[in-house]
Amino acid sequence: MVQRGVPDAHADILLGMFRAARVDEFAATDSTLQDLLGRPATRIRAVLERAVADHD
Repeated sequence: MVQRGVPDAHADILLGMFRAARVDEFAATDSTLQDLLGRPATRIRAVLERAVADHD
């Protein structure tokens, strides 16, 4: 990613998210984020799908 222009810090974050997803770190959910936001939380899959679509 860095070779394609992604800043080092962003690449590190994306790699960390990839690694966490591979070991189901995002599988557990609770209402904490929704309670803090005062609205339903957006699933990470939806966020990533939008991000990919925006770059096509």
